[in-house]
Amino acid sequence: MVNRPTGVDEAINFIWNQPDTVLQSSEKQRLSAALAKETDVVARRYFLAPLPEQWVGTLKELLAPTASGPGRLTYDELYSKLSQTKGHVDSKVLSHMIRFFAAEIPLANQDILSDLYDSAKASPLSSTKASLREDEGLIFNGAFVAGTPSRAVLLIAFENGAMPVLCKFTAEQQAVVHEFEVLELLWQEPAVPRIVGPVKLLKANPAGRSHGHIAAPGGPALRVKQCLQMPVYPATLQRIPAPMKESVILAFGRQLKTSLQHVHQKGYGHNDVKAANIFISAAGECILGDFGSALELGKHSHEHTPTHWPAEFEDPDVSVHETSVAIDFFQLAVTLLERTGHLDLTHYPTTTKCRDAIAKLQSIEVSTFIQGLLQPQVLK
Repeated sequence: MVNRPTGVDEAINFIWNQPDTVLQSSEKQRLSAALAKETDVVARRYFLAPLPEQWVGTLKELLAPTASGPGRLTYDELYSKLSQTKGHVDSKVLSHMIRFFAAEIPLANQDILSDLYDSAKASPLSSTKASLREDEGLIFNGAFVAGTPSRAVLLIAFENGAMPVLCKFTAEQQAVVHEFEVLELLWQEPAVPRIVGPVKLLKANPAGRSHGHIAAPGGPALRVKQCLQMPVYPATLQRIPAPMKESVILAFGRQLKTSLQHVHQKGYGHNDVKAANIFISAAGECILGDFGSALELGKHSHEHTPTHWPAEFEDPDVSVHETSVAIDFFQLAVTLLERTGHLDLTHYPTTTKCRDAIAKLQSIEVSTFIQGLLQPQVLK
């Protein structure tokens, strides 16, 4: 399991750990020399792709950028390229994307360009931040964590200038409303076991007025930007270096299984269990977060994270297309095994691949627990 480099030193170590069949010695030297001149922030931009094998291709673009590469695209060419995947492209969002992600665009393939556009669409403008500061007392202070761009943006803010909180903005406004409604349901009695919250739904518009302000007759409609306010946590599970101790894996696995069981008892499935969506509290406990993909059990799931979504189930009665207990427990198994260092993330993992990773574990107790997540009778 390869951790995503977070700075220049880790990026250079990644380069030199590649076999000569992947990167020749001369390429390693040239890449290391080029990266040594960069800052940690710039170095991270070469590792935006979701899979390690894609990072090498991005790094090679640093050695030999081509005239036809995405870095040479004009505004009109970017607009045309994004239209192929997005259909409709908002010119204001595209301008925002070019302004804030200028360094990332030259290294981005089609998929990452699409993700950068989504991040730009989700990110609040200064006018939105000013509105939330005026009406909610929130002072924003940067991103919660730097990483792969996505349709959701987490920002750290200080409520009333003192209390730290997280604010989540999404590319599609209905997504944050949906997540709020799901979490509001989950936070009803009985007591919630380690699920992110409590949460508040905040509204602001770019004009600096909030709470659904209506524009004057004949004037332009005011766009309402909504965000989800939640407690701030020190880190996510993704930030803990792998491989992790098996005793910790077991403790975290039991905590997360209990959280998921509560979600299932409420009639919902999470649909996106992965290390990046699991917060770590100050007490060292796992907090299940990001319910943007949550749906009622049995509902068809249209979008998912391919590195954690099962290719198929051994039980033919369990569908990989419907929200289910099986999907959540499978994703939990993949997440835990990836954190042990015995499972490399690839698109659409299989139960067989998970069992191969389980066989490498030292603890019988951990093996039994994760194996139980894959048992057909548990997953039905």
